[in-house]
Amino acid sequence: MRMHYALVDDLLSPEEFERRVAETIAKAGDLIDEHTAAVMVVREAGRQHVKIRDVPARATLTCFFGKILGIEGPKHFERRGGDCGQVSSLMVGDDSGEIRAVLWDDAATAVTELEVGEVLEIFGRPKQSGAAEVHVLDMRRTPCDIATREEGARVRASGEVAAETLEVRVVHIEKPRRFVRRDGTEGELVEAVVGNEEGTARLVCWYPPLLDGVIPKSSLHIEGARPNPRARQREYTVGELAAIRPAERDVTVPFSALAEVEEGSICAVCGQVAAIDPPRRFTTRKGEESWVRNGVLADESGTLRVVFWGDLAKEDLVPREGVELYHAVGRRGRDGEMELHAGWGSALVIALPEPEEISVRGTVIDTAFGRCIDDGRTSYLLDGDLMLGAEVKIRGTLTGRRLRPITWEPVMPDAASLKGRAMHLIRPSLP
Repeated sequence: MRMHYALVDDLLSPEEFERRVAETIAKAGDLIDEHTAAVMVVREAGRQHVKIRDVPARATLTCFFGKILGIEGPKHFERRGGDCGQVSSLMVGDDSGEIRAVLWDDAATAVTELEVGEVLEIFGRPKQSGAAEVHVLDMRRTPCDIATREEGARVRASGEVAAETLEVRVVHIEKPRRFVRRDGTEGELVEAVVGNEEGTARLVCWYPPLLDGVIPKSSLHIEGARPNPRARQREYTVGELAAIRPAERDVTVPFSALAEVEEGSICAVCGQVAAIDPPRRFTTRKGEESWVRNGVLADESGTLRVVFWGDLAKEDLVPREGVELYHAVGRRGRDGEMELHAGWGSALVIALPEPEEISVRGTVIDTAFGRCIDDGRTSYLLDGDLMLGAEVKIRGTLTGRRLRPITWEPVMPDAASLKGRAMHLIRPSLP
């Protein structure tokens, strides 16, 4: 939001800008974030994103969207005073032209986390010589897509990408989310992971009513799905002109054996959690908080390391639990061994057995997998927030190793049960 304010700092005081941002969020019913609201305030003030062809003519700070066409660096150099520095650059473009975006010193390492084809929102100062170059002050990834001059020429020469008819199984569907178009207006979209006999794909729906009532495991017949030729993985988009109805067959998604996962492959696998580490929080180079989690999956073909990123790293997972993982990517780890990476665009489905009602008495404890109740023989992952250390009796619904309490009551521990639990804890360490 700091960089958005810099676009209007000659028109609004910091306090007035923050007030307008807060008012915009309130008017939208808290359905938009600060960034979206800041873009809308800047637009209302008459300052908005410019086309790349207009960037060199700007005398001061400017803001624009650009698709990454090329990446260089980072490279190290020595300044005249003997200090070391580093520099990297991005060639970015839109349908009006291209420009080189230069990043210096600590910011230069950001290019190592970027890929060609991604779209960035860039804040920077144009080079005073009028050259097609801008010095980046800040930038962020954006979910929108834009066409470049080369892509526009290809579309004009060959026509639009032909729409396809698909029959797919819905694996996972997100809640509708809002976004801001390049002109500052709001829109809404729904993202899903789907699959069929050909593999898995992302489905981006720009008209959410099309997917009203659709739930995971639904088989759909989709007319008017357009492949996204700029996506790095299989992806389709649908809009108002598309038609979606239930398929007349049960569409299946084949699983790959863990031993068959290859580098660069986009696959679906199923297996059992053989090991799982607690999620670890980290800060990205952009200063944003994220999560990562390592584990091991097992099936009849063997075992495979898996790395969960972002929200998937925070999913409740426990050993011996069956899982299905869709639209994950095979990669080599630092030691050269194969790994499966699942993050943005992937889907995790926990294969839970039929629930049963049980009654259990035990102590509420914290574990690496979350809060549990331990009865001295086994422990169950609690779906709730009972007080740590409490001795309770719970009647609830057990699904796998997850216990959802229906009723619970505190109980007084007795000496016999405490002794039994103590022996249970220390017995494994005895010779």
